[in-house]
Amino acid sequence: MTHLPPSPRRRSAVRRHSLAVAALSVATFVVASPSVAGAAGSPTDPPVDRVVTTTSQADGAILVTTAEVGTLSISDCRWGYTCIWSSPLYAGTLVQYRLPGQYIPLPSFSIGSYANRYEKRATFYETVGGGGHSTCAPPATSNAAVTGWLTAARSLYQNTTTTTC
Repeated sequence: MTHLPPSPRRRSAVRRHSLAVAALSVATFVVASPSVAGAAGSPTDPPVDRVVTTTSQADGAILVTTAEVGTLSISDCRWGYTCIWSSPLYAGTLVQYRLPGQYIPLPSFSIGSYANRYEKRATFYETVGGGGHSTCAPPATSNAAVTGWLTAARSLYQNTTTTTC
């Protein structure tokens, strides 16, 4: 069987397909990344208080998903996750985490409330990577109105073995 070189028409179709895949990848990144979507300032961006971001780990990969939802509440925090909200009383932007055994950088917004529905303790730290002041949240605890330095916490650690603080 003799293989002929691709025709100019075939090469053109392959190029168009490659460009379409690249464009889709960029579009997916912009939609899935709240920091990029927020920076764009598009009038079609969902209101900040209706966005939920979930960060989790599966088979060594960190997965970040973003979805537009209705009014958020404490019931929007999934079991097995530690959640933070940008406003008191579990309102505003909700970010959910499940990345046990590592320091998780927190978003730059002030923390208004949190819930630890992770099965082990979760510790909030003043600085990225741990350090400074810390606050321990045992499993199944929450704080509807965060005050003091904790509003500016910059990292979270979900313990892998200990449940008590």
